[in-house]
Amino acid sequence: MPHAPDSLLAALRGASFRYLWLAWLSGNMTMWMHEVTSAWRMAQLTDSPAWVVRVQTAGTLPLFVLSLARGAMADLLDCHRFLAAAQAWIAVVAAVLAILANTDDLAPQTLLLPCLLNGAGLAFRFPVFSALVPDLVERHLLASALTLNALAINLTPILGPVVSGIVLAWRGTAMESSLNAVLSILASVLIWRAPIAPHAPPPNALACFRPCATA
Repeated sequence: MPHAPDSLLAALRGASFRYLWLAWLSGNMTMWMHEVTSAWRMAQLTDSPAWVVRVQTAGTLPLFVLSLARGAMADLLDCHRFLAAAQAWIAVVAAVLAILANTDDLAPQTLLLPCLLNGAGLAFRFPVFSALVPDLVERHLLASALTLNALAINLTPILGPVVSGIVLAWRGTAMESSLNAVLSILASVLIWRAPIAPHAPPPNALACFRPCATA
């Protein structure tokens, strides 16, 4: 007898996927909030449009430069720990940026470095979550999990800038940077606490690094 169709939220009944999905939602929110705030702050620090463009470049450049390395590392390492480490990196960068914003120590050059480091963390985080999803839910819940994943991806580009704009207008960049850091830390904690069993890489994952057998 065919399995009864599950609701859209059915995948959230599993603790592993629920923790990871909430972390994914929070992490994507911080990504868009970071982009809006960094560009806004750079526009306040300098009148040069070139510096504002460099903020976007610094954030996206690691996604291209590290594309090959991130895929290889995701295959070779435990995905859960790798994702947790990547999100922890993003949380540390967000916290440092919040401290600099609150102490008013930001300059155009010092703002670009956190943008670059944040982009590196995002570059390693993106492929790992998608690779984990099929292992977090039962097969009949996969459609629900993938739909929720797509919902988080498509909803946060709207919610992130809206929340960022409200906070910027209300309390300024220091408060927005602090909120961004809190959400990043929350995402990191959710990933660390997710009840996911560690797994070893596939047996042939290291084959390309082994010397070829001689005849």
